Amino acid sequence: MGGQSAQATVAAHGWDVRNPIRHIADTDAYRRYIQESKAEFTVSKAGYAATRSGWFGDRSAAYLASGRPVVTLDTGWPGASGETGGLLTFRNVDEAVERIADVNSRYAFHCREARRIAEECFASHTVLASLLEQASAAERPLR
Repeated sequence: MGGQSAQATVAAHGWDVRNPIRHIADTDAYRRYIQESKAEFTVSKAGYAATRSGWFGDRSAAYLASGRPVVTLDTGWPGASGETGGLLTFRNVDEAVERIADVNSRYAFHCREARRIAEECFASHTVLASLLEQASAAERPLR
């Protein structure tokens, strides 16, 4: 970076790095922050990607529920694929750049798809039904 701080470098490319303590001090501020954001770009811990654990962040789910697209490192989560609308995954820098460009070029589409994914995957009736089914299966005796 040639002496330039990381924050200055990302700012020079149009990104805004914010102090989360100042901008999302309570749940209402957090919700507003996500709803006023254009999208989420996130990189998970390398171990999640390397093991293909399927890890998915709760903040990403909040972005999707707010109708905001998510561009995230591919961890093998079954609800995501590289070019799915609303939730785009990447495995390297070139793919990340492509996914961000896609979100920018088809923003309204990606917003609609983000909300659709949230409703299909994270709605309380979907999550609760799955948890109850798994709990019920765990109670059955082995034969």
